[in-house]
Amino acid sequence: MRSRYTSCILHCALALVVAMAIVSCSDDNEPYPSLITEMAMSSSDAKCIFSSFTTDDGHTFQITNPLKGPTPNVRWRFICGYVKEDEQQARVYTFIKVPLLSDFSSYDNPRRDPTGLASIWKSRGYINLHLLPKTQGGKQAWGFLRDSAHVNGAGGTNYYLSLSHYQLDDAKAYTEDLFVGLDLDSVAVSRTTSDSLIFSLRTFEGTRSWTFNAQ
Repeated sequence: MRSRYTSCILHCALALVVAMAIVSCSDDNEPYPSLITEMAMSSSDAKCIFSSFTTDDGHTFQITNPLKGPTPNVRWRFICGYVKEDEQQARVYTFIKVPLLSDFSSYDNPRRDPTGLASIWKSRGYINLHLLPKTQGGKQAWGFLRDSAHVNGAGGTNYYLSLSHYQLDDAKAYTEDLFVGLDLDSVAVSRTTSDSLIFSLRTFEGTRSWTFNAQ
């Protein structure tokens, strides 16, 4: 189980390098494109081709330079860097897969090893985290924990969640960027405006918590 999730640091780092190389390969005399970078969703077809994507504000673009992934018929969340060609079409320059956190609540003695954090925000049914883990290029494991759930004063439910992190044997040599997401449907499929999500994370400076509307 653990190996499925511990590879995400190396995967994200490699994708970031490749994506940056794609953006920077234009001629120096060419004007730099007005690149928009945001979270999006996309699905590959039977031939592993991603031909469109939908941003978190619900806008769908057809990709004018379709991208080929490693797996057919999969749905990915990713960081997309693109240039709009019109209101329906866009050219993609960066395409970085964002791993989704899995539920580690059933693990015995789950860990909450500290990590760095650049930012956390909610968009279109996801909690997005820009983490800054310390690594020496080894493996680490990431998931989320269901700590508790309680009825609140508005008649909804407060879901208390936290980040599960296993540093494992990876030395804390240098800081690396890691983007991960929490799909709120994996917490509760049916959610109302009275529901809240309280997410906690142990940083190197101590534990911090954020409250989001769960819908």
